[in-house]
Amino acid sequence: MVRRIAFAAAILSLIATPIFIFTAALTIGTDVHRAERFTPFCFPVWAAFTVWVILDAPALLRLVGPRPDPLGPKSLQLSALGIANLVAMFLFLIVTKGK
Repeated sequence: MVRRIAFAAAILSLIATPIFIFTAALTIGTDVHRAERFTPFCFPVWAAFTVWVILDAPALLRLVGPRPDPLGPKSLQLSALGIANLVAMFLFLIVTKGK
């Protein structure tokens, strides 16, 4: 039960983070200024997590079942989700000019 909750939390955060980053970068207002304060602290930690997901997605999938094929569709989908997170962070830094 705890493993499924941890997996669901990881997946939800992998989905919600790029959405939040894209909306914060594309909207002009207080969201950008609020998010810019956390980038020096949160982005390196989140980048390390997403790189781990990209490189070892089967380990995360093992939380909910047997270890899948490293090049299987589920592993590749998680890797693509990790890449989307990294792209979102880089685009946020480009749009906000790395403030």
